[in-house]
Amino acid sequence: MIPLKTFAEGMFAQEEDDDYAYAGFHMKPKEKEKLFPDRKGCGWTFLRFLIDTLFILSYLVLSIIFISFFVSALAFSLSLSLDMTFEMLSPVGSTQSKKNIISVCLFFLLCSVLVLVSLMLSLFWEVLKAVLLKISIKYNIARVVLLLLVVVTSGVWAGVVAPVDSQVNFADYFHYISVVVWVTAFGLSVLGSLLLIVFVFTHSVKNKKILCVHVCIAVILVMFSVISPIAFGIITDSSVGIIAFVLLLPLFTAFAVIYAYFRGKTRDRRKYIFNKYSCLLYLILFLLTVTILFTSVMNAPTGCGSHCKEELEKNAAAVDRQLFAEDHYQICTQRWTSKMFNIADMAFFANLTYNRQVVKPNSTAIQQLANDFFKTRSMTWTVKHISSTMPYFIHLQTGFVHVIAIRGPQDTLEFVESAKLWDETAVLQSLALVFPILQNLPIKFKAEYVSKSSFINKIFHAGSNSHFFQSIEDYVKQVKNTSDVVLVGHSLGGGIAKIIGARQKIPAVAFSSPGIGNSYIKFGFSLQDAMKFVVTIAPDGDVIPMVDQLYGQVQTIRCTGENFVQCHQISRTYCELQSGCGNLMPGCESVLDN
Repeated sequence: MIPLKTFAEGMFAQEEDDDYAYAGFHMKPKEKEKLFPDRKGCGWTFLRFLIDTLFILSYLVLSIIFISFFVSALAFSLSLSLDMTFEMLSPVGSTQSKKNIISVCLFFLLCSVLVLVSLMLSLFWEVLKAVLLKISIKYNIARVVLLLLVVVTSGVWAGVVAPVDSQVNFADYFHYISVVVWVTAFGLSVLGSLLLIVFVFTHSVKNKKILCVHVCIAVILVMFSVISPIAFGIITDSSVGIIAFVLLLPLFTAFAVIYAYFRGKTRDRRKYIFNKYSCLLYLILFLLTVTILFTSVMNAPTGCGSHCKEELEKNAAAVDRQLFAEDHYQICTQRWTSKMFNIADMAFFANLTYNRQVVKPNSTAIQQLANDFFKTRSMTWTVKHISSTMPYFIHLQTGFVHVIAIRGPQDTLEFVESAKLWDETAVLQSLALVFPILQNLPIKFKAEYVSKSSFINKIFHAGSNSHFFQSIEDYVKQVKNTSDVVLVGHSLGGGIAKIIGARQKIPAVAFSSPGIGNSYIKFGFSLQDAMKFVVTIAPDGDVIPMVDQLYGQVQTIRCTGENFVQCHQISRTYCELQSGCGNLMPGCESVLDN
């Protein structure tokens, strides 16, 4: 215990002989240590130069590794908090009062997550600072040894995992290195956190006001550790796993809150274990910002108002498409099913899901709309099904051809439920804007990370990430066995269509939808199937297709709208495709009037 305590205090406590000139920390350094001080000559000078270069290289590499790990831990924390927020906004319950009870319980579970995440990030931050600031010879040697172990371990793992008759290429090896360095950084961060808790943060805060706050928080959490299992057990008929989770999470958080008071300060009382709640404040601000942003985006219109119609008709008449025989979108030549549907037909089906006759619903009116649209091709349509639960879709049939069109979200509840499918990758991409190194991670590594980050969804939904669209997928399975089926969708509904299409190996056409590349492990399909069966139409200026990574056939089209909301409208997309593909019939007015 004594050596561990000495090591922990030396690693995480500021020492007078440490040089803090690195990484922007400017403190008075001690005279630089010299390797082999008793050895002189050109050979020894050159050897010292090589070793110093190796020290610098290992310092830079491990700094990047631990910074990347800390950012990924931050992304995981934000995803976890966001998942809990979405669960709170869309609770399960047969009546509104029962939903309210579950929402209150989920709110305190969210608070528990925020507290534990803040503690974790605070400890990981101390470990990161130690990696960046400790630059004496003994720590430099440790860095070199650690870096060599990472390289060797990655090579051994790649050789063991790879098939006997194949060679490991650089991309695969880079993936193995990414996994090894992440696991290494995780293991060392956890070990460092334990050393901090046991040997560094050992003194009481000794403040009665803070004690009262900690006790009140702990009492409330303990109370909800009793209430939540009862509520979930009675109202939602939850599994044993969920009951255990909602029982232990607030209970463990209450223990952490009390522990943070009695052993939350360093010996000199300069550092607090929660790092002045900066992580907690950041998470709350992030959740508020994302909630406001998502609500604003959700309220954006998907249809086309009177002003929009006038503008589109004017643009459609003004655009010169005479040269489109030589200059048109590549997607224009593609056809689907034995009925030879073109891309404008697919856009019509996607637009039809927002029609007021679907909302009522009115099967006769919908059939008439479809028959009128395809009257020049002598198709007779039948509405086989209009869903009454989320996610909403319509099923139309002509002959042996079936079209299943999935609608995007129209209200807050729909948006929250749909957004839960992509929140992990959205958070990772958002942080990648600040830390570009995350953009260069192998896609398999990002997909594994997104899959592991979605464990809250699995806890609350019987171990499945497909619970939201499972009803559609089950319906599609019944239809596809004996028929020619194509899926189509817009916005997040298009994303669901692509997921089901890749999983069931049937064609899926999506408009203004998020990608599925970073989520293929989470939803259980292969990238090869996504590339084979999925088509995405991405209007220029639309932000929704920027979420996740687009896979499969992608066609970017122009947008004359003034902002991303206008470019996201399926009516505008249809008109651009209709005119951009050589005036496919019927014309733009056929969707503007619906």
